[in-house]
Amino acid sequence: MLGALAAPGALAQPAPRAKPAFPTIALPERAQGERAIALLGSRLPEVAAWYDLSVPQFAAMLRFDRSAWLDTRGRVFFEEEIRLPPETTSAPPATDPMSPNLEPLEQTFRLHSRPGAKRTIYLNIVGATLTGTAWNSSSRPSITALPFDLDGLPYSFSSAELQRIQYIWKRVAEDFSAFDVDVTTEPPPAERITRSSSSDDVFGTTVLMTKRAGVYDCSCGGVAYLTAFDDIGDFYKPALVFYDALGNGNEKWLF
Repeated sequence: MLGALAAPGALAQPAPRAKPAFPTIALPERAQGERAIALLGSRLPEVAAWYDLSVPQFAAMLRFDRSAWLDTRGRVFFEEEIRLPPETTSAPPATDPMSPNLEPLEQTFRLHSRPGAKRTIYLNIVGATLTGTAWNSSSRPSITALPFDLDGLPYSFSSAELQRIQYIWKRVAEDFSAFDVDVTTEPPPAERITRSSSSDDVFGTTVLMTKRAGVYDCSCGGVAYLTAFDDIGDFYKPALVFYDALGNGNEKWLF
């Protein structure tokens, strides 16, 4: 799921280059595969160039990557298929790839993998109200995304839930440990997420972990826009991860 957030270079390079505005495109529907290619028509080279891909590379991504879609503006997003855990009598045990110990549970919402980094990935576990994003529409101007919840008591977190959140953070932090990026569970100031201009080199993105119901209509485990990490503004953020479709929040299936 996190692979769609950014290319590695966007995390490693201190001064990302400015990108031109995305072409103005209006498609009649979301589409994937050959249908997406056909709808773009003569605009295909223009959109491929914006993503720094050749026309054959861009067409191949749409044609062969079943998770790649175009929205009605022509932007690429990825809709990840649900990965079901094997049938067992109990959920797989939590793993700890970075350290043998958890932090004190009261520190769960103050975890940072690299404080002070210019790039931030905020793991939003506590829920959010989405307005003015690509996920909204005229019929859904406001979307309420519920918090991570395993015991049916949203907005409160049991010890088991806090432990699970720490295991999730550890896995994501390990994935990005090679880059100058702070993976955090602490809500960052807006200026550490929102890129205000092409010269702004301090920015990031949010990964919102929530349930699908009332947020996004799909049989998928999550959705995220391609290259949204270094976009100016937050229209194509956050990435959405639907924990209820991925092993009921087990970190092995989430990330």
